[in-house]
Amino acid sequence: MGMASNLPTFYFLFSIIVYCVSQATKFEITNQCSYTVWAASVWTVSIPGGGKQLKPGETWVINVTNSTSGRIWGRTNCTFDASGNGSCETGGCNNKFDCKEDKAVSPVTLTEFSVNGLSNLDFYDLSLLHGFNIPMEISPKNVSCRAVKCAADIEGECPVELRTTGGCNHPCTVFKTDLFCCSTGNCTATYLSDFFKTKCPDAYSFALDANSTTFTCPSGSNYRVLFCPLVSSPSPVSPPPPPDASLPHMCIRMINVQYY
Repeated sequence: MGMASNLPTFYFLFSIIVYCVSQATKFEITNQCSYTVWAASVWTVSIPGGGKQLKPGETWVINVTNSTSGRIWGRTNCTFDASGNGSCETGGCNNKFDCKEDKAVSPVTLTEFSVNGLSNLDFYDLSLLHGFNIPMEISPKNVSCRAVKCAADIEGECPVELRTTGGCNHPCTVFKTDLFCCSTGNCTATYLSDFFKTKCPDAYSFALDANSTTFTCPSGSNYRVLFCPLVSSPSPVSPPPPPDASLPHMCIRMINVQYY
C-alpha cells in the first residue's frame, strides 16, 4: 500500500527528470576538411570537453544544458605534449589542449551560441571579428531554421594588409583603432570589413553588424557545426529575430568586443 501511494509522486518526479534531460541541446562538430582540426568549445557553464582533435571525417558530440552561451571554433597546426601543453598556428587558447577560456588567438573563425534565450529562442551567429582561419557552418537540425556559413576562400583572397600565417586577420587586430575596433560603440562598416561581408554575408564583419547576422531557432533544437562545409550546401531561411530580442544581440556584441 505504501508503495502504491507513493507511485504518483515518483512518476511526477521521474517525468521532471526525463523532461529536463530532454532539454539538453546537442552539438555535432564535424571536420570535413582534408586536414586535422583541433576543435575547441567553451561555455558559461561547466561542460565536459574544451578540446578535441578531429581528423578528417571525425565528429565530436557535445550536450549543452539550457540557458547558457558559448563558442565553438577550430585550431590548426597544433602540437601538444602528454600533459596537454603546446601551441597552435591559429585559434590557440593559452597554449592548452583543453580550452577553459574563450580567448582564442587571432586569426580565428568563431561560431557563437546563446541557448534558450529570450522568448524561448536560441541565438547563434558566425563571427569574423577575430579574423578567419577555417571555413565553418552552423546547420540547425530544425529545418525551419537557417543554416549560416562562411565557405569562401578568404585566406587566399585576403587583403595584403590583413594577411598572416594560417589565415586572414580582422582589421582591428592589425590597426587597433576605433575605426576598426569600435571601442566607443560608434562605428560603421569600412572597406576592409566590407571584404569579409562580401565573401561571407551571413557572418559578423564588424562589431555593430548584428541586425543581419544574428539568427534564431526555437529552443530545444540541435545543431551541426561543420569545418570546411560544402559551398553548395543549402541554407533554408528562417524568420528574423523578434523585435524584443535585442538583449541577446547586445550580449553577443559585448562578447565579441571585449577582447580587442
